[in-house]
Amino acid sequence: VMEGVIHTQDQKIPTAAEYMRPDKCRVEYTIREEVVIQAFDGASAWEKNPHSTSPGPVKLDKGRTDYLGDKCDIEGPLVGYKNKNLKVTLDGRKAVGDRNTYVIKVTYPSGNLQYYLLDPETFRPVQAVGVFNIDGKSSTVQTRFDDYRNTSGLYIPFRLLFDKEGDAPTEELRVSSVVVNSGISENIFTMPSK
Repeated sequence: VMEGVIHTQDQKIPTAAEYMRPDKCRVEYTIREEVVIQAFDGASAWEKNPHSTSPGPVKLDKGRTDYLGDKCDIEGPLVGYKNKNLKVTLDGRKAVGDRNTYVIKVTYPSGNLQYYLLDPETFRPVQAVGVFNIDGKSSTVQTRFDDYRNTSGLYIPFRLLFDKEGDAPTEELRVSSVVVNSGISENIFTMPSK
């Protein structure tokens, strides 16, 4: 379980994300005192958004389902990638700040791509560039990872910066807490009837 706050356009959006092996996730955003939920149960994705024209839970389209399915792997795509049916290749090196990072290209069965730029000393991601097909359009998102902390033996970035193509503002996620093996119920990932 991760909790934090997204900072964007002078707004602070409390956020919580819950993951369960091998591929379930649920993310909650509190916007104007109402909770927006997006979840993937391992096969399908759904959303409950009180700010939309369909405020009840709705099943997401293929593009958004593929996006969530690709992003919900708790271990990340580089761990056990062959068993996950992913194609992973070394795509060269690239300077990021003072680091000559390794560029690792991940191709998902959905056709989505993710490039991970790994620190050559720690092999932790410094940056990721994702190319996702959402709503029938290609969308590129760059994520920068910072402030890694040891949490129950895992190094977790506590600061993430998201840049989307176009005129979208940069979003900053500041993680306040991470709890590993929190004992959450598998039921939270299943789409409710109401």
